Amino acid sequence: MSMSRLAPIGAALAVTACQSTDGSAPWLTMPTPEQHAARYFPTTPDSAHAAFTCDDCHTDPDTFRAFDCLNCHTGAHSDEAALTASHSGVPDFQFASAACYGCHPTGVGVDHEPIFPIASGAHALAACTQCHLDPTDRSVLGCAGCHPHTQTETDGRHSDVSGYSFVSSECYRCHPTGRAED
Repeated sequence: MSMSRLAPIGAALAVTACQSTDGSAPWLTMPTPEQHAARYFPTTPDSAHAAFTCDDCHTDPDTFRAFDCLNCHTGAHSDEAALTASHSGVPDFQFASAACYGCHPTGVGVDHEPIFPIASGAHALAACTQCHLDPTDRSVLGCAGCHPHTQTETDGRHSDVSGYSFVSSECYRCHPTGRAED
């Protein structure tokens, strides 16, 4: 088949691919920020990565399959030893962009404040593994490991609390900010 006959076929395929509105366009078309966010990673105007171009993150412009998170992030993110230390409780942690994406698919770290305050106060200096005893299940807590409560003392103080049990994950149910007066 001659090249002159292939050109219209190629143009028709390109037009068809570019008309996709459901995010299922083939790899050779550039997704919108919303499509990119739905399929891969948030780049929408309200995201932290909105100002970046494709080439800022993707290191292979021929396929865009490779990406580099560590190139732009500075401070502790560029210090392999510091980042490794801060992820000491993360099983199989690796200082690699693909590993970053595996745990941070939205491009942000854990926003812990809505869950439990750790930005200041007594819990600010605690390592993740001090409270989260099982790195594969962050709901396994170890409140009693740091707080000097004996079961007898705590049982006595909570005798009128419905559903009370001397289990760390239950502490959070009544003390979501970590304070006794909650």
